[in-house]
Amino acid sequence: MKHIIAAGLIGAAVASGAWAQSSVTLYGSLDAGIAYINNAGGHPKWIEEQGNMQPDRWGLRIVEDLGGKLKTVAQLENGFYTNTGMMAKSGVLWNRQAYVGLSHDDIGTVTFGHQTPFSFDMLGPLSTAYQAASWYAFHPGNIDALADTGVVPYDNSAKFRSASFGGFTFGAMMGLGNTTNFSFGKTLGFGVSYANGPFRAAATYSNEHNRTPAIATTGITTFQGQPAATYVADKLQNMGAGLSYEIGNVLVHGLYTRVKLESNGFSDTFQS
Repeated sequence: MKHIIAAGLIGAAVASGAWAQSSVTLYGSLDAGIAYINNAGGHPKWIEEQGNMQPDRWGLRIVEDLGGKLKTVAQLENGFYTNTGMMAKSGVLWNRQAYVGLSHDDIGTVTFGHQTPFSFDMLGPLSTAYQAASWYAFHPGNIDALADTGVVPYDNSAKFRSASFGGFTFGAMMGLGNTTNFSFGKTLGFGVSYANGPFRAAATYSNEHNRTPAIATTGITTFQGQPAATYVADKLQNMGAGLSYEIGNVLVHGLYTRVKLESNGFSDTFQS
């Protein structure tokens, strides 16, 4: 299908030069199979699972060349379940990504919308789960937001990520709660990464308010005086750092994350 779209764009370029350096890419992934779980609540079970190696998703990437190294960019991405057809987050169509913005080759990209934090963008690729292509290798509950689940992206967010300067990239983002209480639902995030030949490294930090990490997926029923299924953190601080080095066919990598959760006068720290 991607080739068909590309052919269509080539045809459009012949008719109108405005499309000459522009593109629309349709992409996606379907991943399903049978799995055996040796301990689910104290008992083994067989399940049909999806999205283990690649999350089930489909989306659109749009790039419009404005000239002078400046481009408009946009992305829409929906996560869903192949085995049931349900959306990854009920009632939210573009639950993984939905943004629009401007990009300059020498400066960087600024975007606005529903977007992933730098923990996913920069630390996720350094994780064991990403390298092993297995959802089961992410840290319990994905509390540190290394994977893109329905509760991870920031809503109403503005995000800047720089171009590469000698291998370094950096970024900052803010999400707004869109209420008269400025601090309610506000999120702040920062990240820096470095890549040079076989060596890669990254560090990120975020300060988030009124967030809903998926505590219940760790198996507990109550947390900090709240039902785990509906737990809301008044404040969440997420920080982490990782690196990798490739030696021939061997990739050595390490990653550390630390998440502090606060609500109702309680404070707990989750480290991986």
